[in-house]
Amino acid sequence: MLASIACEDLAPPVVLPSPERLHVRALFGVGGSQAAARAIGNIRAQRGLKEIFADSLVRGELYLPVIRRIFRDAGLPSDLVYLPHVESSFNPNACRAPAPPASGSSRARPRIRT
Repeated sequence: MLASIACEDLAPPVVLPSPERLHVRALFGVGGSQAAARAIGNIRAQRGLKEIFADSLVRGELYLPVIRRIFRDAGLPSDLVYLPHVESSFNPNACRAPAPPASGSSRARPRIRT
């Protein structure tokens, strides 16, 4: 959509714009096509997250009843049950990348004994 808005000065739209297009166009104000062209370089997106999100919701239904019971019994806030959705998408095989070696001031911190 931004690319077509950026090109409006060269080739005006042939069909009536949708309400969404009008809204996005209005966000850029006067000189919108040039601003839209600059904005294209500033947008970052990841494709394929829709499927990962949907799979996580399905997997979560396997775990959430038990997690809810455990958290309720422990007196923990109920919203915390969704943390695995954010952290690992309820993927039991998810693992964290190893942390890089400490550098700078983090090396000088004293160890805390437990």
